Amino acid sequence: MQINTNPVEIYKTWVNQLEMNSGQTSGLPYSVSQEQALQYPEVQKRLVLAITTLKEVTQAFCDQITSSRDLIPYAMLYMARVMRCALQRRFPHIPEKEILKVVGNLVYYRYINSAIVAPDAFDIVTVSPDEKLNNNQRRNLASIAKTLQFAASKKGFGDEASHLKCLNPFIVECHEKFKDFFRQCCEVEEPEVVYNVTQYSEATLIVKPTIYITVQVLAELGERPSVQTLIGEAIESGTGTQGRMEVCLALTSKFDMSQTAKDKDPKDGNKLFNRTKQLLVDVIRCVEGNVIGELVARPTRGPDEEKYRAIVLTRAQQERQAKLNHTTLNRSPSFLAETRVSLHEVKTRLSHNLRRLENQGLASRADNYQSLLNTIAADIVNQRQHRISRKMELQRLLITASQLEEKETFYNDQLQSYQTYLKTCLSNIAARNKQKLHGSKSRNKQALKYTAARLMEKGVLLEVEDLPESQQKNLLFEITPLATTGVFHIQAKLMGVTMENVEIDIQELLQLQYEGMSVKKMFSKVKVNVNLLLHLLNTKFYSKKNRSTIEKYHSIGIKSLSKGIYLRYITP
Repeated sequence: MQINTNPVEIYKTWVNQLEMNSGQTSGLPYSVSQEQALQYPEVQKRLVLAITTLKEVTQAFCDQITSSRDLIPYAMLYMARVMRCALQRRFPHIPEKEILKVVGNLVYYRYINSAIVAPDAFDIVTVSPDEKLNNNQRRNLASIAKTLQFAASKKGFGDEASHLKCLNPFIVECHEKFKDFFRQCCEVEEPEVVYNVTQYSEATLIVKPTIYITVQVLAELGERPSVQTLIGEAIESGTGTQGRMEVCLALTSKFDMSQTAKDKDPKDGNKLFNRTKQLLVDVIRCVEGNVIGELVARPTRGPDEEKYRAIVLTRAQQERQAKLNHTTLNRSPSFLAETRVSLHEVKTRLSHNLRRLENQGLASRADNYQSLLNTIAADIVNQRQHRISRKMELQRLLITASQLEEKETFYNDQLQSYQTYLKTCLSNIAARNKQKLHGSKSRNKQALKYTAARLMEKGVLLEVEDLPESQQKNLLFEITPLATTGVFHIQAKLMGVTMENVEIDIQELLQLQYEGMSVKKMFSKVKVNVNLLLHLLNTKFYSKKNRSTIEKYHSIGIKSLSKGIYLRYITP
């Protein structure tokens, strides 16, 4: 169906249909103005039907768009949020509805409109190569997109299209829905929350993030290395392509602690600081006083020891409960051993650690070890944030574990499928081979015999160590298929005397082929060409008329991993 709201085109279509049905000229003028076309009742009737259809379809599009906020990429939503915040700061007296119009231009016109006008270009609809959207379909989509665009910007039809003024109330109604939708698009959380990024995320990255940037943009960032340093080769200065050249840069935190780690032993730095802090907390909880030096030097009283033993007992109970719940607390064995002593011993160790920290410049008696106290206070203040971070991290790990389980299940299913496929193919090969050799009960009749010289000519045999060239014709190889499908028995005889035996599995050869191993060693002294050996086995033991399954294996390749076998298509 065509949604045509142009009165002149509706009139011409009507006239053409009249002449086609009657077989003669209708007598009506073919060229008319918009006002003249609207005077015909048939045109008015068709126009009303087209407008009604346009409203219904546009309403369906509007409802679908405004209910699909979560399907819009987060990057687009965050851009909308930043734009609204920037406009509100820059123009504080502008009403929100005007700002939302600008946001709507970004979200709808720049992101959604193109997909409505050309859905086939953005894979919104699936169109076969021999089919394309016809002109009527494209015009209908253009009409819908234009109406939605007017609704997003609250723009109505004027005197230039007076016959469409009846759509203005509908446009206002859609605009109110769009306004709420654009407001929702701006109400998204920060990237750190959405992507679960903390201040420690960068430190846990295994692979540093990389960016691709042109030399011209890089130059605008200020001081930078030369282009020659970045790309490792000399470039003539002044060339037009230099500014457009892209370079890949690995991002590194400017707060790199590698140099600090070189200057200070971590065991004597952060680790010592944290252990001292925990010991100090335990002492403060048991001993009254404001000066840390006095707390450490003061003789230990009986009530203080009782308080500390209660702390140690509670800590031990927490450890036992954690083991019963199959969880572990974030406490190292050395820390537990360090605190399972008397309070007097703890104070002695604390005094020793404080002196070490003073020697390293990490704490000072002069300010009552204020650096330690500040860190303890910060930990107390940030306890809630730490709990939230741990909860988010636990949730992220659970999601990752669930995804890994799903992936493991998928790979196991793939493994089972591939193994079934391989067994079926090998069974078919065995059945065809039995039909070909039906009636032959002698194993020798099935054997394939080649001299070393002949295999050298074919390229299958590459080298036989310690065998002169003149003796190659006296070395005979017998290749016999075994009862197990795809497995062959190869026997080497020198002047009729059996030297060695070996079994070759087709899957092993295919695995070597996939891994790029073109040479295999047999009998500890014989080197063969893997690809040509596969070709020989396929040619001699399986059907020549049709491409056999083994030859198909030869073009597929098999890759064995720790938990499965995966097929990979490669050039034969």
